[in-house]
Amino acid sequence: CSHERAIKCLISVNRLNDVRFVNKLLEASNDVLPDGGLFFCHVETAFIRKSRIFQTYPKPISKVIYLFHFIFKRVSPKLPLIKKVYYFLTHGKNRVISEIEVYGRLYSCGFELLDSKVINGETWVVGKKHKPLTLKPHTDR
Repeated sequence: CSHERAIKCLISVNRLNDVRFVNKLLEASNDVLPDGGLFFCHVETAFIRKSRIFQTYPKPISKVIYLFHFIFKRVSPKLPLIKKVYYFLTHGKNRVISEIEVYGRLYSCGFELLDSKVINGETWVVGKKHKPLTLKPHTDR
C-alpha cells in the first residue's frame, strides 16, 4: 500500500445521532487513519435539539413536548428494562447526544478536537488522530 494513497481523512455521512454504536465507528476510524489523519462528523446536540423544539412550538406546548422528549430520549435508554424496548422501537436512531459527550468519545477513541462549528442546525466536529487505540474496544450503551 502506497503512502500516497493512504486515507488521510474520513467524513461520517450519517449524523452521530443515527449511529447505533458510536464508539465502534470512532474506533474503526482510528484503525483506518494514520497519525494526524482527520475525522469529520456531525451531530444535532442536545442543546440544538432543545432550542429547535422551543422555537417550533408555542411556549406552553413546547415545555410539555420537551418533557416527554426528555423522558423518552434521555431517561428511558438508561433504564435496564425500558432500554430494550427503547432500542427496539428506535433502532438507536435519532438519539440525543450532548456536545461534551461527542468530545469525550472522540478523545477516548484516540482523537483530539481540532474544531467544531454549528452549520445548518448541526454541530460539525473535526478530530485529529493523535494516538492509536491501546485499550480494549469500548462497549456502547
